[in-house]
Amino acid sequence: MTLNRKLPLAGAALAATLLHLSAHGGFVTVPVQAAGTQPLVSINPKINLDTPTETQDRANTLGTLTGADIASALPAGTILKASRTAPIVINGVTVGTLHDRVWCAGSGSTCNATNSYTLGLRVQLNTAAWNPSGQSFELNDIFRAIRAAVAADVAYYRGSANPLPTAAPFPATQPAPGTNVETASSYKDLEVVGRTLQGLFEPSGSAQYAAKTTNNAWIDFRVDVNKNDPDVAIPYSYNSEWSPWLVVRQVCPSGYNATPQALKARLWQGGEEGQAPQAILTSAYVCN
Repeated sequence: MTLNRKLPLAGAALAATLLHLSAHGGFVTVPVQAAGTQPLVSINPKINLDTPTETQDRANTLGTLTGADIASALPAGTILKASRTAPIVINGVTVGTLHDRVWCAGSGSTCNATNSYTLGLRVQLNTAAWNPSGQSFELNDIFRAIRAAVAADVAYYRGSANPLPTAAPFPATQPAPGTNVETASSYKDLEVVGRTLQGLFEPSGSAQYAAKTTNNAWIDFRVDVNKNDPDVAIPYSYNSEWSPWLVVRQVCPSGYNATPQALKARLWQGGEEGQAPQAILTSAYVCN
């Protein structure tokens, strides 16, 4: 059962109109934010919160990248510079895998003078019990460190393997998402983004899409990832063991650090269905 925390209408309207975003694909720019608090930028937030028909609008393509795989979904002239995988571990239990990438604008193996770099994260979770509740780990927010002083362009890639349709009828059984990190499908979309290090229900008791304390050195991707999700209600929602590919593009004058830096990614379980709130801090690539 989901907790009954609602989005205030005024906050919803402000988030929906921020930056005058419209329902189309491609990167969405999140500028440097003023100190204080900020509304989250609405991408594809959940509809009918805390009801059996809680869902997302699959026809909403705001912020989406499309292609046969993540490489072809990125803009032409984008080249891969670094790629790594790492286990996601909590209480000594491996609950999933983190995939971390760096791309740049360039050709061959050489980045060009624009210094435009794209950092990407994707996670795949399993059903391992990591605490006495016996529940699988759920991710509600995925944060990564970014350059604080410049705008950030964000987008997400749903995947191409057995994707959900954009309109009804939706599958009557749980789809198989695929196993290839390049193409596997996420069955939950990116909900909101923000330049903050506060996730779902942070601080405790806050509304689901409440404004957050600004932290320009981090980008927050709100997305529901769980291979055994307690609030699944087919055909309105499905288990999503894969997150989308979550990408952020910035100008990085000194390129990127080829050594993943400690504590530069934060994976947050916020307790959407009453789970224990839990953060996992891990390494990630960063722009210099």
